[in-house]
Amino acid sequence: IGYRGYLGLDSGDPQSVFTLDQRQIDVGALNRIGEANLSVGQSATFDDGTVVRFDGYREFAALQVSHDPGQVAVLISAITMLLGLMVTLLVRRERVFARIAEAPAADAGGGRSATVSLAGLARGGSGEHHERFGALFTGLLGNGRPERARGA
Repeated sequence: IGYRGYLGLDSGDPQSVFTLDQRQIDVGALNRIGEANLSVGQSATFDDGTVVRFDGYREFAALQVSHDPGQVAVLISAITMLLGLMVTLLVRRERVFARIAEAPAADAGGGRSATVSLAGLARGGSGEHHERFGALFTGLLGNGRPERARGA
């Protein structure tokens, strides 16, 4: 099919040279002048005197070879992030808090004493944290049993 008119190739908009813009045909910027099915070596003359000749074609292939050295760094970063996430999900999260405060003087002798408050917080796990916290508190407070210890 042959068309004549303004294709708009100099408008700056990206477009294919193998297709026509249907909007330009609809508004009349491109007018159909005829059609012909040509074999290699044939020619056709349209109503306005334009001669179109089909000389042949050449086969071609478009190949692209690329190398992106950043892909290795992205892969290593992604694997590291996944390993870090797995560690945070699988490791037991336990916290121990200690507060040492000066206690009011209990005797008139002027001796100083301190109050030690211990607490523990466990998120997740198997429920063995009470025993671990108890052993930790006993070890921190010295020999003997603590007067007051709370495990979470």
